[in-house]
Amino acid sequence: MSTPDGAGAEPRRPPWGGRVLARSVLLLLAGLVLAGLATAQSGLGAAAAPAGLLLLWLCFAAAIAWAVAKEARGDLAGSLGLRRWRMAPLPALALALLIGLVLRALSMLLEAAVLGPAAAQHPPAFAPGPWLWLTGFAGPIVLAPTLEEAFFRGVVQTSVQGVLGGRVWPSARAGLIGSVIVTAILFAAAHAVSATEAGGLLVTGISTLLVGLGCGALAVRTGSIVPPIVAHAIFNASAVVYAVATTGLPG
Repeated sequence: MSTPDGAGAEPRRPPWGGRVLARSVLLLLAGLVLAGLATAQSGLGAAAAPAGLLLLWLCFAAAIAWAVAKEARGDLAGSLGLRRWRMAPLPALALALLIGLVLRALSMLLEAAVLGPAAAQHPPAFAPGPWLWLTGFAGPIVLAPTLEEAFFRGVVQTSVQGVLGGRVWPSARAGLIGSVIVTAILFAAAHAVSATEAGGLLVTGISTLLVGLGCGALAVRTGSIVPPIVAHAIFNASAVVYAVATTGLPG
């Protein structure tokens, strides 16, 4: 496990800037378009939604690999903060666990307030089929948190920080705060585009904005994307556990 840099250590300088940010946003848009096209293909049947997710994640992975290979000289661990943390690992992971659970509680309260108590008390049942393991478990608990946090907090947030800090905004600290906010907005927008009605759009947009802000602040505080991945995974896993407990698994 990584060792902390110490509470007073200065944040690592963002390795990326406008060039990486532009490429990342383009790949994000490409992934959303491809995912939408795949999901709309009725001929794919039950494989349509998983195919859309895989295409989106592939674009995330391409952006991460491109940034690391071209701009960080292949130093994945160093560029994503995997080698040295600014906070002791155990407290950082405990904080991630707490943030993930708090964010889920806030999301459920928001869902109940906007869509009614029944929506929060009775989540959608799992869709049966051969893709259940991906869309119901491995995807939301492992793949999505890992790839999304590496993309949004690891690449996009540090790129936005590189653009804002000392260039657009007058101080590095202001750029750091701005990077968390801008990245959280992009994160929320990327999730909200899949909403099909106004209530769902509001719930998804606000919930994912809060997740983006929480995970972004956690990345800044700890200096690593591991705690945000854990918080994101806990946020998703708690929803999966709740859905299994209330609706069960398809027979």
